Amino acid sequence: MLTVAREAAAAARAAAESGLDLPGLLEQTLRAANDAVAATPSQLEVLRKAGVVDSGGEGYRVIIEGAWMFSTGRAVDVELEAGAGASRPFSRALVEAIDHESTFGFCTEFVLRDSDVALPDVKTCMEELGDSVIAVGDHDLMRVHVHTSRPGQALEFAVDHGTLAKVKVENMQLQHQAFAAAAREASATDGEDQPASPIGVIAVAAGDGFQKVFRSLGARVVQGGQTMNPSVQDILAAVNSSGYGELIILPNNSNIVLTAKHVQELTPHSVTVIPTETAPQGIGALLAFNFQADMQTNVAAMDQAAHGVHTVEVTRAVRDTDVDGVAVESGDLLGMYDGRIVATTASAEEALLSALSQAPLEGLEIVTIYYGFGASEEQAQAVAAKIRNDHPGLDVEVVEGGQPHYPYVVSLE
Repeated sequence: MLTVAREAAAAARAAAESGLDLPGLLEQTLRAANDAVAATPSQLEVLRKAGVVDSGGEGYRVIIEGAWMFSTGRAVDVELEAGAGASRPFSRALVEAIDHESTFGFCTEFVLRDSDVALPDVKTCMEELGDSVIAVGDHDLMRVHVHTSRPGQALEFAVDHGTLAKVKVENMQLQHQAFAAAAREASATDGEDQPASPIGVIAVAAGDGFQKVFRSLGARVVQGGQTMNPSVQDILAAVNSSGYGELIILPNNSNIVLTAKHVQELTPHSVTVIPTETAPQGIGALLAFNFQADMQTNVAAMDQAAHGVHTVEVTRAVRDTDVDGVAVESGDLLGMYDGRIVATTASAEEALLSALSQAPLEGLEIVTIYYGFGASEEQAQAVAAKIRNDHPGLDVEVVEGGQPHYPYVVSLE
């Protein structure tokens, strides 16, 4: 999927620089996405054997196609019930915010062909009639959207200035009432906001970037990591103040696994520790978390996901030693694969590439480089470019991890 997105973005940038209008830009973007999706079976053996394309890439392509169809006035027929599809409980604050008398008007959409007025003038007129105005296209074909209490006037304007087509008018007041009724029915009776899931996740992480990733995925973060392990009390405090009855702990370091398991004995909460040994394993596990699944199902899925992630780490040796037959001198840059030293070099980038060469890349799809202590984004991007060149079938991304002691932590999935 990341390859499809990258190719589509490159095409969009080129189209914008060439001065194409929005429909033209989206058409070029869609063409690039089509080609990228079609190429996915040649990049991954599992897709080639199954005779299918990458599903994530195809989903991304469909989004672009929808935007292009909208911009060119092509019909996109999708029917959804108002108020349907809410997968999480409503909070009382949400109910109070929407449960009031208000006039929402009509969602009015139409296509205007052969217009005798310019696009800015159409926008100005629609803004006088309502809000949420979207108008794209040119004299030959414009697609117009407006929320207004006077849909008739919007349509009359179109009739007066061109050929009206593909009219759609929906009463948003009725939709609002249906949604508000669904919210009231689903709202908790005690007036407290309900969590999206009855299960919480606590992750141990070091570095602003890694912590931001874990928080964005819904985890509560306890600061810690290599040489700065959190105490039992640190993790216990996070568990007891979480507000969840059931929790999953991701220690993300082999030295913290036993500490996390000790917390299970000290709290009345139901706590399960998934023994993730690196931050990439923890992220992989968290991506498998299902807000609607029970504890047993989530633990099984997250544990399996964590075991599917391999990690390359680069750090500096602090003393002379010999590990697994590898002679190490103080100051050497060490390249490690899944915790095992596999390379010693003079630079962090060389250590990363040497360690990566020890990994079985066949069947892998994504390489994410998290850069931290002593490494810059420019250096990380240069390494990423070399990996892409050497392994064109891999999606290679660069993220600021901010981790101490380790210039690079690399996730292989």
